[in-house]
Amino acid sequence: MQIIGYDAFTKVIEYDSTRQHREKLTTEKAAVRALIISKKAKAELQEQFWQDFDFRVIAPQDFPFKVEGEVTVRADYIHMFTYAMRPLAIEIHSIVLADTLRGLFELAWKAAK
Repeated sequence: MQIIGYDAFTKVIEYDSTRQHREKLTTEKAAVRALIISKKAKAELQEQFWQDFDFRVIAPQDFPFKVEGEVTVRADYIHMFTYAMRPLAIEIHSIVLADTLRGLFELAWKAAK
């Protein structure tokens, strides 16, 4: 599960540099669900990477805050990244916090049509 400011991500991370990660997710058949904050249309994003994953696109003007980062929850881990200026990453290993964020994500997922 993740929420990602995709336009900010693509300004600082080259698409090809994430190829190995994308291939791993596809090979593992990971259940990826993402809320993508982007000016791009869903069809355009599907062509790039997201065709194998469940995602919803939210236009930046429809999201209450500027999103220049990412929060990903997987198993007992939370991965947080900022893409403003230079990338910064934080990893938290906590089932309590991961489950809390999963609950928030579910609420946001249901609200994003």
